[in-house]
Amino acid sequence: MELRDRKSVSLKDKFKEHYHNRDFTPTKTQVSGFGMGFFGFMVISLLLEAQFVLVPTIYSEDAWKFWLITSLIWLVFLETVSNWYLSYWDVKNYVKSETRAKYFSSEMIETPPGWITCPKCQVDAPPRSHHCNHCGKCILKRDQHCFFTGSCIGFFNQKYFVVFSFYVALGSAFAIYLQISYLSHEISLLSWDIFTYFIPVTLVQWLLGNVTLGKLFIIIHMYLCVTTMCMAAFVFLWQILIITYGATSFEAWKQIFVYTHSAADNFSSVFGSLKVIPILFFFPIKVEQDSDGIMWEVKRKRVKGH
Repeated sequence: MELRDRKSVSLKDKFKEHYHNRDFTPTKTQVSGFGMGFFGFMVISLLLEAQFVLVPTIYSEDAWKFWLITSLIWLVFLETVSNWYLSYWDVKNYVKSETRAKYFSSEMIETPPGWITCPKCQVDAPPRSHHCNHCGKCILKRDQHCFFTGSCIGFFNQKYFVVFSFYVALGSAFAIYLQISYLSHEISLLSWDIFTYFIPVTLVQWLLGNVTLGKLFIIIHMYLCVTTMCMAAFVFLWQILIITYGATSFEAWKQIFVYTHSAADNFSSVFGSLKVIPILFFFPIKVEQDSDGIMWEVKRKRVKGH
């Protein structure tokens, strides 16, 4: 009798229970995966869109401009991807057990002055290093964790991250120019058709058959480029600012400027020789820095009368 009286759970109830009990909070791996996936989608889709749709249409009657713009597209693409890879490869930033042994004897039991013992990594970490919960490592001169590169930006890869953010902003702006040039042939910017560039209007026009699916995609793509350009430009300018003051993002927000020296010294600390900076913006090469990101000279406080 008890088995007969017991109610059977329907499939709908099972789905309902699963929905209410599910944890919708994205994991750290999922967030990084989404960031890198978005970057990959934007880079590949923009390259294909520009190479096979935008440029052939805009410059169909001008062979010289066609090849010039095509060359610029590939230059920006290769620079962006190369510096992404160099930013992604952040293994050199990891604090290891050998990091302390480089400057202190193994007989020294106490944590060196100014260093901290990371309870998660179980290693002594030097000044300016911080533990990253996404990477699961302590990072030398940690600035931030970038979800688009899927890595931490620290002492050894910050220079590549600066160049990467520059080319992302430049490439996005270049793409917006080509997209508007392509769309304006049929959707004029100097008439009431300009409202078609607003996504809600674009969707309605597409449903009515006045806008093709391809143009709908390009308009949505253009908005993604605008968002990406603004983000990358902000990151680039922010990086230049904190490098000028010799600080990390954390130190800048906390107004900690004890490692600040001259602007030239601060840029040399990040990029190596100042002569290398222009080269890095055209050739993604590995450059060695004078320091190792472990030991830092603290700026002396000025005492009145001295």
